[in-house]
Amino acid sequence: MARRADKAGFTLIEVLIAMSILAVGAASILSIFVWAIAWQSKRVEDNRLVGLYNHALAHARARFNEFDPGAVPKGEPLLPKKIVADLRDKNAARASSDKMIRDAAERFDGFQYIITFEENDLAVPGSSVVVDIEIRGLSGQRDESSHKWFLTRDSAPAG
Repeated sequence: MARRADKAGFTLIEVLIAMSILAVGAASILSIFVWAIAWQSKRVEDNRLVGLYNHALAHARARFNEFDPGAVPKGEPLLPKKIVADLRDKNAARASSDKMIRDAAERFDGFQYIITFEENDLAVPGSSVVVDIEIRGLSGQRDESSHKWFLTRDSAPAG
């Protein structure tokens, strides 16, 4: 019988140890890939959300600049009507009479944004307004998000 020193190769224990080290390394690398993909998906969603907020804010600004406070009956608030842009039904959004909603349907399908014009102590009736923009239909844990902005008419000075 030949002795161990005369044989070339690895023992079963050496092979098992090498395989377990490789398995731990592969699992670590795989978990990093999974984390990176999840992080990238979150960044893409955040970028879409920022784009949607910017679009909704431009929509609110356009509606407010088109709004004629002189056409509002006495006693009524000098505010434009609420805007509801439901982009979850892409075909209905594309058929909307509002160009801003049609534009949003091409880039932000699956969401809904609601723009509410509000009076505020700082707002000057007819020339400035507080705008609440609410986004619905976000994936993951954030189901809904809302932010407020202060807008003035393009011709009115910011106060």
